[in-house]
Amino acid sequence: MQLYNYNLKDFAKGGISIQEIKETPIYINPPKLKETGFTFQQIKEAGYTLDDLGYKYETPNPLQNKTFIPFQELKDAGYDKKDFKNAKYPAQYLKNNGFSLKELMNAEYRSFDLKIAGYIL
Repeated sequence: MQLYNYNLKDFAKGGISIQEIKETPIYINPPKLKETGFTFQQIKEAGYTLDDLGYKYETPNPLQNKTFIPFQELKDAGYDKKDFKNAKYPAQYLKNNGFSLKELMNAEYRSFDLKIAGYIL
């Protein structure tokens, strides 16, 4: 069921928790959860993954896609290198946003991905 006729801001104001939203059969497009007034940290704590948030790369060149939540907001919310790897963010994108080679290796990126990111191994 889509919530076309609902004001999502009323959910948070009415005391409905993000956990309740996640556990109901009512479908809310996860990126829209931000409109309810919940923080990305609350969204993460409720168990939403980066895939749930819909920020997989859809374009031929993901580094130029402008539709993503600002990287720093996701990082500040507690999403870490493994979360980004599981969502298939390219190593180059993470490198450009401050992840070190050691962090990328700890997230088990393949050497091929690291070479594409500009590392010589």
